Amino acid sequence: MGFIPVPGSDGVGESEVVPDGTYTISIADIEPTDKENQWVIRHDVDTDVVSNAGQVWHYITLPREEDEGKKRDAKILFTKRYCAAFGIPWNGGFDPDDVSPGMKAEVGLG
Repeated sequence: MGFIPVPGSDGVGESEVVPDGTYTISIADIEPTDKENQWVIRHDVDTDVVSNAGQVWHYITLPREEDEGKKRDAKILFTKRYCAAFGIPWNGGFDPDDVSPGMKAEVGLG
């Protein structure tokens, strides 16, 4: 196989990692994954510390019927914490439609 040119590739590079610290992040988008009861949420980092900060990805995984004990409780707690940080209504669960692009939270990144 011969050389395959990719036009515009000279200006594309890796994102920068922000130094450890507290940052405001905003939701860029949410979508279900190919796994049952799981969503991926991508966030933009609002910072002037680096010029090209990478996105932060977070996965919400709800407990399944076979999950027990600490595994089940951890999935619930992580989801409740995420909802609390972003002000997403929690009433024994959450509605993914309440997770909107632009919602912000202060988080520690490291």
